Amino acid sequence: MNLINAAYRAEIFDGIRAAGVDLREVILRVPEQQLRNRIDEDQVDTKARRWRQDHVTQALTTFASLTDAHFVDASQPPERVAVASHLQQQP
Repeated sequence: MNLINAAYRAEIFDGIRAAGVDLREVILRVPEQQLRNRIDEDQVDTKARRWRQDHVTQALTTFASLTDAHFVDASQPPERVAVASHLQQQP
């Protein structure tokens, strides 16, 4: 799940934290063109492709402004992404 609307993201995450839940956000980061290529290659949900392409810039802008998220380079091989994601979730 991702929340690219910063205000909506803050409302949801603040509510979760207010309920006493430990929350760690891990964002898998890839270069913009690689992200767009991955979206275009999706053969499972082709109807959502246009919406996702239309919101790439908004997502990248939101992610660039985050100070409380953990970022993982998702251009690495999947095994390394999995290990890095797991390590980011450690307290």
